[in-house]
Amino acid sequence: MFISFCLCLFRFSAANCDEAMRENQSYSGGDLSLFARTYADYHGYISICVCIFGIVTNVFNITVLTRKHMRTPVNLILTWLAVSDIITMLSYLPFAMHFYCIYPAASKSTEKNSQGWMLYMIFHINLAATTHTVSIWLCVMLAIVRYLHIRSPTKANSMRLQRIKQSRFGILFIYVSSALILVPNYMSNKL
Repeated sequence: MFISFCLCLFRFSAANCDEAMRENQSYSGGDLSLFARTYADYHGYISICVCIFGIVTNVFNITVLTRKHMRTPVNLILTWLAVSDIITMLSYLPFAMHFYCIYPAASKSTEKNSQGWMLYMIFHINLAATTHTVSIWLCVMLAIVRYLHIRSPTKANSMRLQRIKQSRFGILFIYVSSALILVPNYMSNKL
């Protein structure tokens, strides 16, 4: 796009500029459109494999990180990050199965776009926005907790139980506030 714009400025002519834009779009747009059409046939199956792998590995993470000797503020945050990721992938599985595998992306039918599935799509969109927001803020919290630990590791060890309680409160705050802050987004998605 930038190259076409520069060519337009260089040629000074509207006709030449339009021609340069068409050449650039036909070159890159054709390849990109072909890739999009080809990948759409496989996206659902790849997504299902990624989601199943992600759910299983996040369950392993939760299993390991919740052991008694593994309880630290960082591991607590990582555990709830894994929960958020599991929720995201669990809601994407039926979505990918229905909208990409059972009914291909290009198909338009009343079964594919029934009112029930459209309601599920709105639910999935809102849930995905919420869980992604939670994941982002948990990563921010994780960075803060790690910074505090690195800044004063001896203090962090002596205040371990207090930091775990603070982390629990922070995680709860992030989950609740993310859901509340996204209420306008929930209300904007309608059939």
